[in-house]
Amino acid sequence: MPVFFGLGGWCFLAPHVVETLSLKPEYQHLSATTALLMGFFGAQTVLCGSLMLLARFTAAIFLGFGLLASIPFFVFNAWFVWVAEMFTICFSISPEKPTSSSSAYSAGD
Repeated sequence: MPVFFGLGGWCFLAPHVVETLSLKPEYQHLSATTALLMGFFGAQTVLCGSLMLLARFTAAIFLGFGLLASIPFFVFNAWFVWVAEMFTICFSISPEKPTSSSSAYSAGD
């Protein structure tokens, strides 16, 4: 649970820092809108951590939460790291810029 509170709180309190470290420079907007969206994500993460802290995890809840609820996040992350190439890997800023053929999204989208 500390991971959810720590990383979620970071997204909520310092959204532009998270955006700078997690997105390649050509996809960073650093606008009020992206701060709002990152803050929503952070608040949702803290809410999830609170639920995990307060819930009694039975085998069924663990299966539902651990597998069914986590798979969409893994798919999302895999798509935007390896297919769209928007996220940096492990928060490292990659100096190379994606070509139009290797990126599913352009910086203007």
